[in-house]
Amino acid sequence: MLCTSDSGGVRENCNSVLDQSHGLGLDVTITVRSGQSEVEATAHLNMMNVQGGGPWELSFSYGRALQQSALQTWGGDAANCAAAQAGFVQRARLNGAARYGRYAAGMEA
Repeated sequence: MLCTSDSGGVRENCNSVLDQSHGLGLDVTITVRSGQSEVEATAHLNMMNVQGGGPWELSFSYGRALQQSALQTWGGDAANCAAAQAGFVQRARLNGAARYGRYAAGMEA
């Protein structure tokens, strides 16, 4: 299933697709980042959770979005491991906050 949109229509489009695709017995929906930056993916997940609208919980499966900055920071150099790990933990925390609708763009700093 694919539901993409600009930030203003994310929740409406995704929940519409989910409403049409799933019965009310669905407990959790995992969203997959596709072609979005890690910041966009986090913001969209947050927006969907803030606005709500479905009988399910929304979570994330953002392999690249979680790893992209960490891998770029690491760059194959062991000296960069601590910084890469810190970046990964920060992105995981941001996505965790978005999972509960508690993310704010200011948290990126």
